Amino acid sequence: MKPMLFKSQKDLIKFIENLPRPEGKAKVGDKMLEASAMLNQCAELAPKIFEYKHLLAKGPGGVGNHKNVDKYVGAALDNVSKEKMAEYDLAIAALATEIEELINYGASEELADKMQSAKTAVARLRLMKESILGFKLKLHKVMARVEASYIVARASMNKVVATNKDKTIAAGLETALSEMNRMHKNVGEVVHAMDRYCDLQVGYNSILIGAAA
Repeated sequence: MKPMLFKSQKDLIKFIENLPRPEGKAKVGDKMLEASAMLNQCAELAPKIFEYKHLLAKGPGGVGNHKNVDKYVGAALDNVSKEKMAEYDLAIAALATEIEELINYGASEELADKMQSAKTAVARLRLMKESILGFKLKLHKVMARVEASYIVARASMNKVVATNKDKTIAAGLETALSEMNRMHKNVGEVVHAMDRYCDLQVGYNSILIGAAA
């Protein structure tokens, strides 16, 4: 359900609509939500997610174009996946040692199986959550450059507006500054949307992992 892998809002929404909607709830923010509600919210966020993608490509301080966004996303996914899978493999190896030790101390195989199943599910949950949030942080790193560029541009434009004596030019600058303020505000909105989308992904995948455990 990674939005950056989709070419259009329509493709992302169609994919979301066809995902399974298992029973169960998980906490997202301060509320317990069902899978269906999470997916509905993800679909509603699609426009903002693609605004985020466009700003990564074309915003000041961004990566330049949509092709570069795809390259950055691919590299970020690969990097995060390798790092988190290495951590997961270490956790599973440690669990195997723990289970073997438990059996050697006389625990029943039934108890060992239950513990292994539960701890494996926890490890999978951690892998999923940290992978999603790690990927988001890499995207936000670029978006932070975009926002910083808007802040610098706004400060410069404010100085020009304040010192310009020509009313005609000043009016044009005021219009440009208003547009700059709107675009800067939009950066905050799309970052918030991406944060929410990732939180919903974590919640939804938690339900899926819980159902399979």
